[in-house]
Amino acid sequence: MAISRQRIHVYPHRIDTYFESPLHLFILNHTSPFHVVSAELGGILEEDFFETEIIVEPHASLWLSTQEATKLLAMPSGSARHDWHIILKDHAQLVSIPHAIIPYAQSDYTQIVTCELGHYATLIWAEELVAGRIAHGERFQFRHFHSRLTVMQGHSPDPVYHEKVCFKPFEQTLHHDGNWEQFTAWGSLLVMDSEHIASSPGMLPLDYSHDVRRAPYQFGHESRSDKTSEMPRQYQGISPIRGGYLWRMMSEEPQIVHDSLHKAINQRRDTHTSNLVFP
Repeated sequence: MAISRQRIHVYPHRIDTYFESPLHLFILNHTSPFHVVSAELGGILEEDFFETEIIVEPHASLWLSTQEATKLLAMPSGSARHDWHIILKDHAQLVSIPHAIIPYAQSDYTQIVTCELGHYATLIWAEELVAGRIAHGERFQFRHFHSRLTVMQGHSPDPVYHEKVCFKPFEQTLHHDGNWEQFTAWGSLLVMDSEHIASSPGMLPLDYSHDVRRAPYQFGHESRSDKTSEMPRQYQGISPIRGGYLWRMMSEEPQIVHDSLHKAINQRRDTHTSNLVFP
């Protein structure tokens, strides 16, 4: 298994990048906040192993996005993996909002993200997953999707946030009650500020946790009004965590998830506050 590496080192007034094929990095903005677009040219193949290192120096800011959706191509007998190691130094900021991950039939993919937060550092990390190539009839035909995210602060051996997302369609019934139902897209947005972590030993006040559901999903086969039945079904919610909050959304339309994530991020940037505004 060959390893392809990419590195992004961000300073307040310059940025250095390095990448190995098939990875590619495009710098769209050479002034702070720096904006870099990442691409896996041609999609991710069986036995691909990628490593990404991101270092954001004090008082520097990086916005990271992708050129297009990440395609996990068929992997009949193997798997692929992407490891991320992120260091945000004091007063640094990273905003990562990629396009969706689309797992093809028989794909097997693991993504491991580890982030170290300095003092007054901010991490905004988004993730989108589609149930497969829906137009090709490949809904939940992938073998395995695994995403793990761990956030550390300082020299503490214990993470301030850790989550594992694991989908195995051939072992789990993802399209029945209590799982994905009839949804085809899933989105997640993590916002963490080390200043809030330091100022509160537990979770933030519950005013972060309010009901943001719009046209909430009706479980089972309950009928909906004519007005709501014309809208793609979606479900979203926000929860407080130590140092920030976690927002998740499911929808029948992948584009709705992507647009909602971008809208929330852009409104946060425009208001310069730690509060997300949801549609």
